[in-house]
Amino acid sequence: MRRLSAASLLIAVLLLVGCGGQKPQASQGTTQGGSGSSITVEATEFAFKPKEISTSAGTKTIVLSNKGSIEHDLTIDSLNVHLPHASPNSTQTTTVDLKPGKYEFYCSVPGHKEAGMIGTLTVS
Repeated sequence: MRRLSAASLLIAVLLLVGCGGQKPQASQGTTQGGSGSSITVEATEFAFKPKEISTSAGTKTIVLSNKGSIEHDLTIDSLNVHLPHASPNSTQTTTVDLKPGKYEFYCSVPGHKEAGMIGTLTVS
């Protein structure tokens, strides 16, 4: 009986690990795009998740969720977007009309962009 339980546990773990390598699917236009109305970006030290975002053109709400232990923000210069500093475990939102193109976003807190807090937003 114990051997059967161990085998079942091993199979379950292998199934979970096997599924872990896939890219997450979009939810309401977040991360990988789609026709949804919001884009959620998580900030940590010192990275954005996701780092690359694809979405369709149109009015979108950008949500910055700070999962880190220090303040972060999100800036897209070419769209004139700046979500103010979000304290740890808080969010900031803004709504913007996105036109097709490729845009860099980054954290403008001094030193954060240089530490790797940059990403790309592709709008189709």
